[in-house]
Amino acid sequence: MSNTKTKPLVEGALLSALTIILSISSVYIPLIGIFLTFLWPVPIIVLCIRHGIRISIMATIVSGLVVAMMTEPLQAFTIVLGFGLIGITLGYAFKQKYTPGKTLLLGAGASILSKIILFALAMLILNINPLVTQMEIFKESLDSVVRFYSTMGMNNQQLQVLKENFNNMFQLLHIMLPGILIMASFFDAFINFSVAGLVLKRLGHKVGSIPPMREWRMPVFSVPMFLSGIAMMLLYRYYQIPVLRYLGINVQLVFSLVLMLQGLVVVNFYLSRFNTHKIVVAVIFMFILFNPFLSQIAVWVGLFDLLFDFRKQRYA
Repeated sequence: MSNTKTKPLVEGALLSALTIILSISSVYIPLIGIFLTFLWPVPIIVLCIRHGIRISIMATIVSGLVVAMMTEPLQAFTIVLGFGLIGITLGYAFKQKYTPGKTLLLGAGASILSKIILFALAMLILNINPLVTQMEIFKESLDSVVRFYSTMGMNNQQLQVLKENFNNMFQLLHIMLPGILIMASFFDAFINFSVAGLVLKRLGHKVGSIPPMREWRMPVFSVPMFLSGIAMMLLYRYYQIPVLRYLGINVQLVFSLVLMLQGLVVVNFYLSRFNTHKIVVAVIFMFILFNPFLSQIAVWVGLFDLLFDFRKQRYA
């Protein structure tokens, strides 16, 4: 067998071994394991860039089998499917030299798909509904909070109001799960893209970089989508059609976050003109994010920036 044919296999074996080490470490090392999980796709991405998608898929499968034998099969399967699919997708996108935006979008799509598959398999094979399990945990925590406030001397009327507020939040969370899933998937893709980009550059690969925040521009369709979410909620008030509320809440949740990010981009753009220190910028962002009034202002600033292009970036 020639050196050309053996090189992919040798590199595949070495990088698979690294993937196995990262997987086992993420299972057995507390706290640090969470961060190691985000490094998991990097060897798969490197293999995909150097030797193609077939070798990267083979390495992912082999890694999963070995990790399943050394840890709990279910846990290994969750890690491999959850992050292996992202690794293969990002590796393919890097290899095809897609733009950072398109790469992130594909990575987020892979993350959403992997979560849906895991959810479906949990229901079909284990007969477990992860959503119901999470909601039961939330209910138990609610009962613990109520008991705590009861011991602190809160009267029955106050406890009843507190419980009703928590129940309303519980119902809202149940409805918002699709939107939360989408946002979590984009977060997964962004973290993996950033970590993989740093590692690949250190290895000498040329990969696209995310531009500075002040140059970001969210998709223009975010504006009509956000407004459609508001419209659906208004229609629900008149017609009481449950699907309108379900869709309206999730569409608003996702695109209000997109527009708020665009608002923060505008803030960053103008602060950068005054050479504001990064720590000061971070503090201002924290104020905006944790103050509901300022967060709402940021949403509308982002919306109007997409419409009227305050920064004159549209044709730049």
